[in-house]
Amino acid sequence: MPTTAIPIRASTQEHLDIEDVQDDFVILKTGGCAIIIQVTAINFDLLSEGEQDAIIYAYAGLLNSLTFPIQIMIRSNIKDVSDYLRLLLAQEQKQRKPLLLDQLKKYRQFVETIVRDNHVLDKKFYVVVPFSPVELGLTSTALLSGQKKKGLPFPKHYILERAKMSLLPKRDHLFRQFGRLGLQSRQLNTQQLLELFYNTYNQESVGQRLVSSTDYATPIVQPAIGQTNTIPTPNPFQTVTVEPKPVVSPSFLQQKSIPQRPGTPAPIPPTPPTTPVQPKVIPPSPMTQPPKPDTTVSQPPQQTTTTQLPSLADTEFGYDQFEG
Repeated sequence: MPTTAIPIRASTQEHLDIEDVQDDFVILKTGGCAIIIQVTAINFDLLSEGEQDAIIYAYAGLLNSLTFPIQIMIRSNIKDVSDYLRLLLAQEQKQRKPLLLDQLKKYRQFVETIVRDNHVLDKKFYVVVPFSPVELGLTSTALLSGQKKKGLPFPKHYILERAKMSLLPKRDHLFRQFGRLGLQSRQLNTQQLLELFYNTYNQESVGQRLVSSTDYATPIVQPAIGQTNTIPTPNPFQTVTVEPKPVVSPSFLQQKSIPQRPGTPAPIPPTPPTTPVQPKVIPPSPMTQPPKPDTTVSQPPQQTTTTQLPSLADTEFGYDQFEG
């Protein structure tokens, strides 16, 4: 008797509280959100007494300034040295000297053995800032009744918009307070959040690399459903007639019949503009260039003539005529 295959309806994701990770925010199934901030650490024992007191007072000021809940998480996992081992392996392939190549191989095996056998741990510190679904306007009764329903209580874009308005000022406040402590902090992006949750639920996967979230969020082939083909299909039996286009002459060559009044002379048609043709001057070759003629012009010597003006006494009217 043939048995029919029953499709798998359940999934491990139904047992998780995470609905989606989008825009560097973790969206929960209850309608809440959260952001995760990674913070560095300092060695408190190596500080002097004055520095320790300053750190304690600054940390007390951070706690007293909080008006919202936070969650401090310390995660210890096996040290991931896969990137460093790949770097050593790449240097081995480039090395040509046998002695240095042997030393690189021994060093790489030593590091790999130390990390694997001694279980070298790496500690990371996180601060989680939650966004409660009560801030969306949901009551406790609605939250209890919503556990039996599937899906978010509000659209995802609306939840993200409200969460950004509430969580971003809180994040900036924590950045300033961590800076007073001498700690560096940064918010985890979408790719880093996916890697954090994957490594949390798969602790044995050391050195596992995940592809970018945009690679599996976008389909490889886009569906063509609902799209119309706008390219017309050619008909092989259709006859196409091509009409010749009239040749349009320039405006100054077109002659128009203008009615003239009797007794008026006929207008002179405009003459088309003519472009003067400049003769092309070809320079003679330097081998066959004739000697230049002497262009100096001999000028006759200039003659200077002096004209002597008659004096007043020699004129017809002298001073004697005006004495009487």
